[in-house]
Amino acid sequence: MKKQIPILFFSLLLCAAASNHDQQDALIPTIKQYNDKLLVIVAPWCDICTKTKKILKNSDVPIAYCNLDRCSQPFLLKHDVIGVPTFLYIKDGQVVHKDVGVKDQSTLFDNVAKLYKTYLND
Repeated sequence: MKKQIPILFFSLLLCAAASNHDQQDALIPTIKQYNDKLLVIVAPWCDICTKTKKILKNSDVPIAYCNLDRCSQPFLLKHDVIGVPTFLYIKDGQVVHKDVGVKDQSTLFDNVAKLYKTYLND
């Protein structure tokens, strides 16, 4: 058992190093590139995210999507992304409003337009 512990620890270190290397290849969005837009963090395995993208496809709101699996961990931690979809309304390089999840699919389109007008559209 004592020999297994160092091997297990070494394996964990290798996994962490590989994870850090993969993280460098991940998409690292910056708030400035999404200025005056709605940034929606989604995941390909999330059924609600897929439905959300379909509903918002014809929206007049400028929307950018970021795949959760490709976003950098520091970006996700900085903006407290704890669930998907996460809606970040970005104005002048700052997140001015954040919503997590979809409460009502039927009014999603209208809610996004209303929040966009409130927070981003001058």
